[in-house]
Amino acid sequence: MRLEIVDGLKTLFYDGSDICNEDYEYEIYRMKNLDRDGISEEEWDEDSDTEFFVALRLSDECSTYFQERQSWEQVIVLDWVTVIPEKAFIDCYNIKKVIFANTVTEIKSCAFACCRSLVHFKQSIHLERIEDGAFIGCNLYSMFIPPSCRSIGSNDKYRGVFRCNTNLKILNVPQTTHIYNGCNIIEDTKLFKDFSFQENRPLIPDSFPDFHDEIHNWIKNINHEETCALHRACSSYHPLLEVIYAIIERKGLRAFNDKNIIGVTPPMYLKENPYAEITEAEVIRDYILTQLDEKK
Repeated sequence: MRLEIVDGLKTLFYDGSDICNEDYEYEIYRMKNLDRDGISEEEWDEDSDTEFFVALRLSDECSTYFQERQSWEQVIVLDWVTVIPEKAFIDCYNIKKVIFANTVTEIKSCAFACCRSLVHFKQSIHLERIEDGAFIGCNLYSMFIPPSCRSIGSNDKYRGVFRCNTNLKILNVPQTTHIYNGCNIIEDTKLFKDFSFQENRPLIPDSFPDFHDEIHNWIKNINHEETCALHRACSSYHPLLEVIYAIIERKGLRAFNDKNIIGVTPPMYLKENPYAEITEAEVIRDYILTQLDEKK
């Protein structure tokens, strides 16, 4: 592995090595569960300077390891890496951006858990599985799952894949992807709080067997209605100009500014999707030029 400054960010070029430190894991567990010695709950709150208390109380070796991990601001995964190991980047509070090589097929449990500054993530187009807790406690706004992905999550209802990503509002999941514990993978996100059929639902959804199936269906078909066809087209993994244009042709340019049931417009989908090669300007320009040609 090597470190360089890329786009102003201290970047780790990750080669697939095991970067977990068992001594560090043990010391953190002991501190959090057995030996706080007067450190209050407020001091351990995620919004406080927890890292200060951690660094202060770790052994010298583990403190150095901790500080090194906190210096990483970007991760670029190298071409030959296929698996991101369990807890590989857990508690790396300052990682803002992650870019996968297209060789990555699996993200193991809690691989990026509590990377609370992580806002940008570019997936591998060959990703097959995302395990439970992989992105719990991050700061993602959007996530686009590739068609190759066979499954998301597990039966662990306490570690949802995208749980506690407070600002997560866009989630695109292919129809063929199997989702485990749907309501848990997006619990404590803006998406979960805002979705339309949540009103009048019980506070403990696990007691209703159909709830998970219903939310799985909802996640995969957020824009299933014809009135939201444009949103669905823009949130696909590879938006196509001709598909978007055909919908606008039926509905008119106004449809491009209409919000869907979670308050997201097509331009927002295009902006957030790292695989969108088209822009709102292209769509509008082509539409207007076609209209002008038809009027000649």
